[in-house]
Amino acid sequence: VREGEVTLVTGYSGHGKSAWLNYVMLHLLQQQKSMIASFEMLAKTTLARMCQQTGEAMPNDDYIADFINKLEKRLYMYDPQGETSAKKVLEVVYYCAEKLGVKLMVIDSLMKCGIPSEDYAKQKEFVNSLCVAARDLGIHIFLVAHSRKTASEDDGSSKFDVSGSSDITNLVDNVLSVHRNKEREEAVREDDTSNPILDSAKCSVHLVKQRHGKGVEAKWKFDFHPETFSYSEWLS
Repeated sequence: VREGEVTLVTGYSGHGKSAWLNYVMLHLLQQQKSMIASFEMLAKTTLARMCQQTGEAMPNDDYIADFINKLEKRLYMYDPQGETSAKKVLEVVYYCAEKLGVKLMVIDSLMKCGIPSEDYAKQKEFVNSLCVAARDLGIHIFLVAHSRKTASEDDGSSKFDVSGSSDITNLVDNVLSVHRNKEREEAVREDDTSNPILDSAKCSVHLVKQRHGKGVEAKWKFDFHPETFSYSEWLS
């Protein structure tokens, strides 16, 4: 997670983009001040999920209070009243970086930033502004964007499946695609114990673009624990 870069986190609807990214942020904010702007989930709901992601499915009041206290001046939430806009989001990014010293930011998601889905020019302008902000402020921004529906969700989405302008993936520095193994989940529901799909990971994250660093693409396999919305390394 390099300073001065923007990482796009994409995937099909219902494949856990936000859950996975929140879990990542839960660990990263131990190292850096962070801000989450989640327009698809209430701030208190995001905090509740992150509390569960510490490993406690049903935390009591004392556990919750301790969790919140540990986040003091470490995690900031942008909780807009009513609809937001690209201009407001950018203002929050600059305020958090310049006034609060925040180094890691999440914008979830692009389609909730007040830009019409068919206005590709405005999408390009906004994403370019985020890239400029990341570079000039020395921060890292995670931008969540949905993938278009395709004929099959079994193989995971690519950078070419991101909904909206093609300039979105061209402008950002990195693209991560989060994919839940729905085919495996179906086999589990049907108790199909002989299905070889059960040997595959429950979730995978593909690095499908990396402009800097080693420039390589990669894939990580995860086990997913739905009771706590948490992830661990896939060892099978």
